[in-house]
Amino acid sequence: MSIINFALQLDGYMKKAGLSDERLADQMRMSKMAIYNWRTGKTISPVRNNVLKCAEILKLTPKQRADFLRAAGHVPEQAHASRPLIPVVGVPIVQPCQFFGRTHVLNQIHCAWDKPVPESIAIIGPKRSGKTSLLNYLIHISRASQLRADQPKGWPEGWLPRGFQLVRVDFQEANMHQPETLMRDVLRQLNLNAPALCDQAGFSNVLKQLSQPTVILMDDIEAGLAAPALDAEFWCIC
Repeated sequence: MSIINFALQLDGYMKKAGLSDERLADQMRMSKMAIYNWRTGKTISPVRNNVLKCAEILKLTPKQRADFLRAAGHVPEQAHASRPLIPVVGVPIVQPCQFFGRTHVLNQIHCAWDKPVPESIAIIGPKRSGKTSLLNYLIHISRASQLRADQPKGWPEGWLPRGFQLVRVDFQEANMHQPETLMRDVLRQLNLNAPALCDQAGFSNVLKQLSQPTVILMDDIEAGLAAPALDAEFWCIC
């Protein structure tokens, strides 16, 4: 689901209920412009409690309510109650079936990668906001053997553009702060001949050798950029 689907659902339910933007805004105690932005897809992530209140006003069935929440990028209430599967504080998730929400973020990532020239992406947020869990989801979803019933079944085969390969670098590991160790780990994950390619000068020069579209997921990249050995010459930054 995406925020576009949320906007379409909202527009349809409002028409069925005979509610205008102004009337729904009055009942929601929100501005008319806020409702308009919801209905036209301009609001990227509607607040969960507001979506729930809107569902009550629209008198949605339990299934409609769950779909409405999911389309807005939130976990349906039944899944939301299963908190042991959602690591709020603690070890990041590894299995894709443990991952909930962030639907609009995943859609934005998919759109950025599914282009003739894929775009680079920076995922920014405070500590323990789920960034590592998101990276784990991205690298494991293509080969996941188990998914929840409400997860799109086409993602393992079709979520990533065809022919893509993913690599994960965790700069929280101190050994990733050394150029040779970092390069060897990346090349190992790509099943490439490390000794031959490690002689190439610079990280980007090695990547130019790749014939297959490749995404390198870098966790805690701030630590990597701050590592003295990983200087501008290594990254080939002009």
